[in-house]
Amino acid sequence: MARREITAEGKDVGEAITKGLHELGRRRDQVEVTVVQEEKPGFLGIGSKPAVVKIIEKKWDSENSTPMKPRSLKRNFKGGKGKKKIIRKPSRLTKAPKEPKENEPQKLPSLEIQNAIIPENLKEPMSVAKESLIKILEGIGVKSENVNVWWDQKQERMLITFDCDSPAIIIGKEGHTLEAIQYIITLIVSRYFDNPISVICDTQNYWRKLEDKVNDEIERAVKMLMRTKKTYRFRPMSAQRRRYIHRYLVDRKEISTASEGEGKWRKVVLRLQTATVNQNTNTTPNTTTPQESINTQLNQAVSYGQDTQEALRKMQEEQAKAAMAEEQAETQNATPADVAPVQNSEQNPATTNEVQTQAEVAPATEQK
Repeated sequence: MARREITAEGKDVGEAITKGLHELGRRRDQVEVTVVQEEKPGFLGIGSKPAVVKIIEKKWDSENSTPMKPRSLKRNFKGGKGKKKIIRKPSRLTKAPKEPKENEPQKLPSLEIQNAIIPENLKEPMSVAKESLIKILEGIGVKSENVNVWWDQKQERMLITFDCDSPAIIIGKEGHTLEAIQYIITLIVSRYFDNPISVICDTQNYWRKLEDKVNDEIERAVKMLMRTKKTYRFRPMSAQRRRYIHRYLVDRKEISTASEGEGKWRKVVLRLQTATVNQNTNTTPNTTTPQESINTQLNQAVSYGQDTQEALRKMQEEQAKAAMAEEQAETQNATPADVAPVQNSEQNPATTNEVQTQAEVAPATEQK
């Protein structure tokens, strides 16, 4: 069988070869290709020449062999779509299912909280808080036991510790479910007080572990503040964590705490008191205006959850009392020359008459 031979043209060599293969019905490995002329683009289309190739069939071993048809022009080298190759991934090794963690018993609070004296006005609200928690857990379908209510004097809050059979359901993701339960109990208990009181519910030592980490962070912050004398800012955190830091440092008179920022970016800021900084650095004391002092105290009052108007009224009363005390102290420490002697007219009538006579003569002298 004689080998066929054709000449094909195209815009480029690839297109010319594709046309020739389609016309012969052969694959690329079944023919011999000779480039007769390469394409020339010309200038602005003038003088352009197409590519010309010469395609000759290869010699076959058997005349009865049937060559495979090449791909159609629609499925050329650039835009051809063939069948997707299925790649089978090796089967993963099945891991044995993890055994569920055993419920960790709730630890008792510190001895200071255990031995705290409960005020009379808190006994009934604490009993109501305990009953409310038990009813909420029963409504969820969780069995509770060892429910105890404590009074945390330092944090000024109710602490409810308990054990349950499904702590994961009660705690929820990142403690959101437990926070919701605390919020409901806070609303129930708040009717006994003028201002809302904080309530913390802890199971499986969830809040205890988080507060231990916060305690370590506070101690590191205090050490850095005392060493560098520079303002220290905590990371943004929730209102509950911010209140915990404020109450934790309430006894540290040399450190002032305040909150700054808005929304989820609100954070606690630690600063050294002005008197402490001046004593340690032996520098001239920094003067603060009364308005700056009022703003600082208002920020602290708001961070503690107090009413702004009530805090402002209390500060004004304290400033008025302090001013009166200073005036009284200055009067007591004044010298006799600074304070004119007060004479009693009943004891010294003669002196009184002389003063009146001088007062009557003075206007007459001025007239003359």
